[in-house]
This record gives sequence, C-alpha cells and structure tokens, in this order.
Amino acid sequence: MIIVGFVIFSGIGLSTFFIWYIPIVIIQYIVSIGISFIVSSVTVYFRDLEHILGIISMAWMYLTPILYPESRVPEELLTLFNLN
Repeated sequence: MIIVGFVIFSGIGLSTFFIWYIPIVIIQYIVSIGISFIVSSVTVYFRDLEHILGIISMAWMYLTPILYPESRVPEELLTLFNLN
C-alpha cells in the first residue's frame, strides 16, 4: 500500500505492468504472513530459534547478490546473477 501511495502521489502514475504485478505482491504477502505464523508458533517451543533466525536473516541480507557489482560475479554465475 505504501508503494501504491507513493506511485500515485509522486506523479508517476499506474502502468499496466504495475496493475498486473499487484496479484503477485498479494500472493507474496500471504506467503510471508504464513511463514511468519509458522515460525512464531515453532519459536514458542524452541526459544533459541528467535536468535538463530536473526543471524540467518542478517547473513541472507549480506549474501544477496544485489549488494555486489557485476564485475565481482564469476563468469559461470553471471546468468544466475542477471536473473535477479
């Protein structure tokens, strides 16, 4: 909803691509809510899971290829990098 508000009020306007992208965002939102519900219910029984998931999410953020320039990616992984 924040992105929709920004797009409308900034004067960019809604394109047809953006309108087709809305169902994908809704599905992604539902899946992430479902995963968070599952993880939160498992965390009740395994208290250390909260700390482990914090470390995993921080490592995942730093290992994301968006943070690195294309020149640092090996040739054999360049097609996979471009898919992102």
